[in-house]
Amino acid sequence: MRPRLTDDSGLILKWFARLLIVFAILGVAAVDGISILFAHLRADDAAAAGAIACAAKYRDTGNAQTAETEARDAVTQKDETIKVTTFFINPQTGECTVRTREVATTLVVGRVGFLKKWGIAKAEETATPPTA
Repeated sequence: MRPRLTDDSGLILKWFARLLIVFAILGVAAVDGISILFAHLRADDAAAAGAIACAAKYRDTGNAQTAETEARDAVTQKDETIKVTTFFINPQTGECTVRTREVATTLVVGRVGFLKKWGIAKAEETATPPTA
């Protein structure tokens, strides 16, 4: 029997363990990325709904307070976790601008200090009053 120059025992197990770790990291990154993407889409959709509702209500009533309430209600109907951060009505044109903010539900991004800003979805939409 010849002596072995290297010991290959456990080589496949080590390689497999490393591969599992890499797949786990990629999986978590994918889940967080998709969660952030959907948060941005929801925030944008809610901002658009709020701006459209606001512009229509302001055209009908001419009351900024009522239009703001309508915008906030429209955003809440889309998703209760989305917050309206800024609200503005241009009295000359009747255009309404609504800014929204949502914190994405993530596995890692929302728990790591320097990554938290990536998990916050912000959107701004402006709508003109409907003509009909």
